[in-house]
Amino acid sequence: MTTEISDRNHRAMPQTSGLVFHWAFAYDLLLRILWRGSERIYREKVVQLAGIGTGESVLDVGCGTGTLAIAAKRRVGPTGKVIGIDASPEMIARAGAKAAKAAIDIDFRATAAEALSFSDERFDAVLSTTVLHCLPDAARRLCIGEMIRVLKPCETAARRRLWRAGAH
Repeated sequence: MTTEISDRNHRAMPQTSGLVFHWAFAYDLLLRILWRGSERIYREKVVQLAGIGTGESVLDVGCGTGTLAIAAKRRVGPTGKVIGIDASPEMIARAGAKAAKAAIDIDFRATAAEALSFSDERFDAVLSTTVLHCLPDAARRLCIGEMIRVLKPCETAARRRLWRAGAH
């Protein structure tokens, strides 16, 4: 069952049946403590392992405060395109502020992962590190199907990149 969630200002938020975190600053602080300052290294390693290259298009599903999307944009360079989506407007706002501070152009959108608004075969790579943990089974299946749908076809199955780091 999909429900609409409203924030304190009663703005409509993306519809999702998953958990939505609204404490973006505290989220970054918590990760800094838990990762002991190594989150950026982890995110850069995810991008490296995903095999993302210069000029490619990347979608970060459940981008949170944008750390992985920023690492991806550094990898694809000015000719590449990175879009980060998250169901939390607070996370999207913080992600946009972090990207602006780093002078990096990333398109961040408040969107639910279960129904992506992108055309089929739009992205060279789709990244996701923890969003699947926040979704119930039915929504998780929808999300994975959507991530596969928006991936570009490749000459071999090995080059079709859907990267889920830390998902069990």
